[in-house]
Amino acid sequence: MKTAPEPATIHDVDEDDNILLHSKRSATRVMKETAKSPPRTHSRINSRTQQKCIFGKSICRGPIENLVKEYSLNRDRPLTIFTRSQDQSRERNEIPGYRFRKVFFTDETEILNPDAIYDRGRYVRLTAFIAEREETHPDPRIYVEQRVYQGNREMIMIHELIFGDTVQVGIEYVFTACGDEDIHLGKRDLRLTIKSLQQDMFDEYMHACAKYYGYDRKDTVFVSQYSLSNGLTYTVRNPASGQASPYKVFLEADDLRTILDAKCKLRSAIGAVPGEGIELLKLRFPGYGEYTEDKTDNGDLDLRIDHFQPLSVRLMYGSALAVQGFDAFAFLFVSPIVIPNRDELAHPLTRFWMRVTGVSFFPYVLSTWLLRDHHIRRSKVGRIVGSCFAFYNASLAALYTWSALQENEYTIQPLWYAAGWRVVWATWAVWGLLAAP
Repeated sequence: MKTAPEPATIHDVDEDDNILLHSKRSATRVMKETAKSPPRTHSRINSRTQQKCIFGKSICRGPIENLVKEYSLNRDRPLTIFTRSQDQSRERNEIPGYRFRKVFFTDETEILNPDAIYDRGRYVRLTAFIAEREETHPDPRIYVEQRVYQGNREMIMIHELIFGDTVQVGIEYVFTACGDEDIHLGKRDLRLTIKSLQQDMFDEYMHACAKYYGYDRKDTVFVSQYSLSNGLTYTVRNPASGQASPYKVFLEADDLRTILDAKCKLRSAIGAVPGEGIELLKLRFPGYGEYTEDKTDNGDLDLRIDHFQPLSVRLMYGSALAVQGFDAFAFLFVSPIVIPNRDELAHPLTRFWMRVTGVSFFPYVLSTWLLRDHHIRRSKVGRIVGSCFAFYNASLAALYTWSALQENEYTIQPLWYAAGWRVVWATWAVWGLLAAP
């Protein structure tokens, strides 16, 4: 059967070729001499330019290092930086000693846009999500990351975007020359859209898309001969309370010996120095790092398992214990104070050894023993003990120097021996504290 011909129907489309609702209408006969509609491509460009947008202002804050150093003072929430990069590695993003978070986002609609190649040559798009309660925040500002090139080197610059009194949700903002730089086309414009989410959805979004840097904890466990024979147990501690968590790491003695043998053979093959420590394993525990300022998330725990400490550290402990052992020997045997005698005790030198050595020997040995298990560069406990170690030796050096200047009963000769070693150990400990990650 034949059906009667009917007029064709057409729909209006938007700039991305999506059909607009309620735009259906019947087509009429088109005469060649009356066809005055412009080409379709021009219509799309005109519709694109008519789209409502706001031209915002921005402040270039310079390299990212400058911003995180400035923002690290007196804050109650993490510094948040929005970026289009997909490289979340620590090597690219982490800045030692400073804390911040990055929100990683890519506008996937560019892939569906037939003019994506043309558009990316002029601008880049970014969508930033905020919580609904932040919509009324006065003078809102956000930080975005921009990739630029200086010669053959890539740099990360930060722009502070200004939105005026309040932010307009759902409206596109244009920030001139704030987008990632193209090697051939230069710095592109940034087209930013702000969207708000309910608090629970916003928290889920940040948990999925945000990456925290500088909130990780580092700890080191040294494997002794006892561990090689009986295995190694490490208790993961809760970062909030410092108490032991229900999680423990246990490594079998056979596994430790197997790993150690393999590492030793590898080091021998490459000609490494045999006296230095051997790294056996690296383990990461997500969620057991330091809490963020607003307590919404936390970093990771990086656990390093070494065979023994570096040679330089072991020499420090050995020399300290050897000299202190000599002091104890002189106190107990050289001076006959085991059987007290008034004449001997009246001697200034004897009283000096009795007071200084008797009072300081136990904390000194305790500090050096704790330092053997907790390297001052790699653990919080080590930094505390290292501070005490440095203060103790610096105090004794000051006491020796003051006694020599006053020429009182505490004077001891030679001064270079009494104060010299204390200065060396105190300086060594301070250096270790300043070099701590």
